[in-house]
Amino acid sequence: MSQFLAIMASVGLVFVVILYFRQVVMGTSVPNPATWFIWALATTMNAFTYFLVLRGDWLKSSFSFVVAVGLCSVFVYSLVRGKFAALGRVDALTLVLCVGIGVFWQLSKNAVLSNLALQVILLVSFIPTIIGLLRGRLREKIWPWVVAVLAHSCQTAALLLDWGNQHWASVAFPVVNGIVGNGMISAIIILQSHGMLRPANPKIAGIDKSYRPIR
Repeated sequence: MSQFLAIMASVGLVFVVILYFRQVVMGTSVPNPATWFIWALATTMNAFTYFLVLRGDWLKSSFSFVVAVGLCSVFVYSLVRGKFAALGRVDALTLVLCVGIGVFWQLSKNAVLSNLALQVILLVSFIPTIIGLLRGRLREKIWPWVVAVLAHSCQTAALLLDWGNQHWASVAFPVVNGIVGNGMISAIIILQSHGMLRPANPKIAGIDKSYRPIR
C-alpha cells in the first residue's frame, strides 16, 4: 500500500505539471516570477537532500525529483515565452530572504538541517503568489493546486504507513509545502471564485479589464 501511494503521488504531480503547463500556454494562469524561480532552484536542491533524508529510498524520493523537473520546466517555458507577471517589491524581498536562508543551506553539512532549511525557503516562496492573488496581479485556476495537495497527501500517507526508522523530517516536505502551501493557494482561489474574497485591485498589470471570479 505504501509503494502504491508513493507511485500515485508521483503520477499525480506529473498530471499537475501537465495541467498547469497547459494553463500557462493558454494564458489562463499567470505565474509569479519570484515564486517559480525559487521553486525551480530550491526543489532541485531539495530533491538531493530529500533523497538523503529518506536514506536512499529511490521510490519515495522519486516524488521530489518529479517535482523538481516539473517546476523547472514550467519556469523555463514561462521565462522564455514571457508568461510571468511583473516582479513586485514583495517578490524582490522574498528573493532576498530566500537567498539568506540559502546561505545557511550551503554552509550546513547536515542533510536533515539542509532539507529543513529548504522547506522554509519553499514555504516563504508561496508569499509572492498569495499576495499577487490577493492584489489581483495574478490569475490562477484551482485544479493544479488541489491535485498537488492530494498528491502530497498520498506521499505523506506512504511515508507514515512505512515509517520504520525514518527521520521525522521526511514528512516536512510533503506536509509543509505540499499540503499547507498549495492548500493556502487553493483556499484563496476558492474564496475568490465564490466572490467571498475580492482582489484589492483586479486591474493591476492589465490582467483583467473587469473583475470576474476565476472558476
